[in-house]
Amino acid sequence: MKKLTLKEMTESEQRDVKTQLDKARINLGRALTNSEQNKVKDEAIEKIMNAREQIAKLTRVERKPKKQHQALPLLAGLPRSAHVHHGNNLH
Repeated sequence: MKKLTLKEMTESEQRDVKTQLDKARINLGRALTNSEQNKVKDEAIEKIMNAREQIAKLTRVERKPKKQHQALPLLAGLPRSAHVHHGNNLH
């Protein structure tokens, strides 16, 4: 999966990245250097990407059972004589 950019994120995700930057700045008690900003952003983006991947994985797992339980029209397209009848043969 390619790295997300801020433009590709939802507003909530963008806010989360900015919150992480603010927390790091407050913890250090000074403005962050470019390197520190990039590191914090990369870590926040990595967390968001992992969360999205987990959601996608769960969605795929939920869809699988639904596909397996769909009934196939087994007798469709077969001539009437090929159909199996149980019980008495009243045609």
